[in-house]
Amino acid sequence: MKSVDIFVHSVRQVFGNLPAALRISGVLFAVQAVASLAIGPLDPAAIETGEVSIVGLLLVMVITLVSSLWIAVAWHRYVLLQEQPGAVVPAFRGDRVAGYFGYSVLIGLILIPVAMMLGVVVGVVAASIVGPEPTLGAAIIVGLLVYVPLVMIGYRLSVVLPATALGEPLGLGAAWIATKDEAVTMLGLALISVACAIAVQVPVMFLLGDGPLAIVWQISAQWVVVMVGASILTTLYGHYVQNRALL
Repeated sequence: MKSVDIFVHSVRQVFGNLPAALRISGVLFAVQAVASLAIGPLDPAAIETGEVSIVGLLLVMVITLVSSLWIAVAWHRYVLLQEQPGAVVPAFRGDRVAGYFGYSVLIGLILIPVAMMLGVVVGVVAASIVGPEPTLGAAIIVGLLVYVPLVMIGYRLSVVLPATALGEPLGLGAAWIATKDEAVTMLGLALISVACAIAVQVPVMFLLGDGPLAIVWQISAQWVVVMVGASILTTLYGHYVQNRALL
């Protein structure tokens, strides 16, 4: 299946270029992790009790956003242009990062009403089948029925993001058209991505608890999710827009 080929190719992209991946993302991701750990638990209860300040929360969000965009742009450029990263952090390309952010927001704004419509439709159908108080299993299935199509649509639109990182002219319409005959592939890729994203969190949820080992695993798992996710977009752009083979 092509969806499996795309996912495997993307994983190989990261771990086959691990030294470069770490040079591009290592320091920036470490800054994210340190900022998050320094501020404490990011949950509503902590904010209400004053354990976490709104200012601190906003600061962590800004650090995470900027560093994540920085990593994504640098990774796309490394894979597609062979642009080598610096010894500590990659070059910061403000115009590319700003464009990447703009398209990310636009894609998010498109997905929000889609998510609301899917949520209503799936919720109504599920309630009519299992009743107003669904089981955990039913709730998970409902969540997947909403989330997987969103990921599928998001992948198709997000082909524009690597183009933006490279400075190539490709709008959302062209990104959508580039994958117009690949609905089954995108659905399969979304299913694989969601399943793997859930799988890497299982040890934290059921095995590791709240100790140091859980923190190390969570940070490592998040790094893998971020880098493989960026690589999937890189692979989609390279294959469907630049006509590169899936090796």
